[in-house]
Amino acid sequence: MNTEAGLLQELVDGMPDPMFFKDRQHRWIAFNRAFCDLLGRSAEEIRGRSDPDFFPPDQVAVFWQHDDQVFASGVPDLNEEKITLANGGQRVLWTRKVPIRDASRAVVGLYGLIMDITDQMEHARKTELLEAEAARQQAIIEAQERVIDGLVVPVLEIWEGILLLPLVGALSQSRAAHATESVLAAVSERGTETVLIDVTGVGLPDVAGAAMLARAVRALALLGCRTILVGISAESARTFIEGGLDLGGMTTCATLKQGLSRALALRRGSSRR
Repeated sequence: MNTEAGLLQELVDGMPDPMFFKDRQHRWIAFNRAFCDLLGRSAEEIRGRSDPDFFPPDQVAVFWQHDDQVFASGVPDLNEEKITLANGGQRVLWTRKVPIRDASRAVVGLYGLIMDITDQMEHARKTELLEAEAARQQAIIEAQERVIDGLVVPVLEIWEGILLLPLVGALSQSRAAHATESVLAAVSERGTETVLIDVTGVGLPDVAGAAMLARAVRALALLGCRTILVGISAESARTFIEGGLDLGGMTTCATLKQGLSRALALRRGSSRR
């Protein structure tokens, strides 16, 4: 190998992506070290050989179809291809083939540059699966929310002049609005003195839902009705405060039993006055 050819081989061997040169009989006449690594073969095994020596017929048919397109048209070609390696593994490639011309401009072969996109394709596949699973989970969550939002929020009279609003399930903005409408209607109809809002069965509310209940409490006060909040957790308390509900100005009790006792005590105090 002369010095110029040796230098050229060193240059192409330094390229990270596989590359090769084919003649019009589809034989590999030159290639770089990355191409040998891709095929899992030595240079001696590859030189002068062709695709049928290493790949199954269906893959060879694709490779040669694109070779022949370049030979016939003289136009570069880019194609996504799958190859089966010597160890049985499969890779996904982007192969760009460019015609090689002699001094008379006749196409005498082609130059191919390969980019292995197997890992990117696998990443894209996993990403697609994750996105599909996330969409499925979101659909389930939305369906559950619709069911929960459709549940009737009962307003119960547990004592004369005392109503109970038991909230169960996620306290979304729509459920809070539904609960607010129900309790305001009941208070207006019955002239209720006290409403116990039981949030024991509520998960951590969002800020919008907490703000809606805060407005409900203010609306009840305008109707002359006091509110006692029972069953509130420390986490929920923070959310209610973020939603604009000043718990310092509201009666709160740890349990429904304590809340009812407090409501009765307030009622007795009002009666004596």
